[in-house]
Amino acid sequence: MASLFVAGRPAPVRPIASPEDLLRARYGGEASSQFVQEHRALLRRLGGDDPDLHVELPYAALFAALSDGEIDVAPDYAGILPTYQRAVGATGRVDVLSYRDCGVHAYGTGIVASGRALNDRRDEIASFLEVAASAYLAMRIDPELMIKAARPVLPDMDRDYALLEWREAEEPAIFDPGWQLGTWDRAGWEETIAWRREVSGLHEPPTPQRLCEALQVPS
Repeated sequence: MASLFVAGRPAPVRPIASPEDLLRARYGGEASSQFVQEHRALLRRLGGDDPDLHVELPYAALFAALSDGEIDVAPDYAGILPTYQRAVGATGRVDVLSYRDCGVHAYGTGIVASGRALNDRRDEIASFLEVAASAYLAMRIDPELMIKAARPVLPDMDRDYALLEWREAEEPAIFDPGWQLGTWDRAGWEETIAWRREVSGLHEPPTPQRLCEALQVPS
């Protein structure tokens, strides 16, 4: 998750340059959406959550709203940056302030399985993880090949746009320096549980031992 904004534009007093600047920035989205709930949780971590900063908008309207200056920030996935840039056009440069850079070190991608599934369908889950991990690695090695493979399923996909989205946003987010695909640790899950509790209001979150278990995937 990230806050997307137009670089250099006052929001509302000064341009966004640090996490603290989000405390004064108007943000858009549907109040019940995961994006808005996560942004509000982030604001609370930063020391504030002014409800007057929220502009109720359907997701599809966020792109034009950011372009027109109706909102200062769009809470969204960092990988959607090219779509916002397309909406803003030559009038500005869209930038990203990731939640990780704001102090949130929770896992953003993973699989949740019940204890019964881990016991009864362990091999199937491991196979799924192996396929998912190999797809990410194959995309990194040859993005063009993966786009060709996806064409029968997504015949209207814009090749140039897909490559831009991958290279500018998705690949850096997935293959963060120093991080190895298919790895996790106790501290990471503890932070993830704490963060999901803040976002969703979980009252008694289970311990990390009950939520995570290592399965072998390609390194």
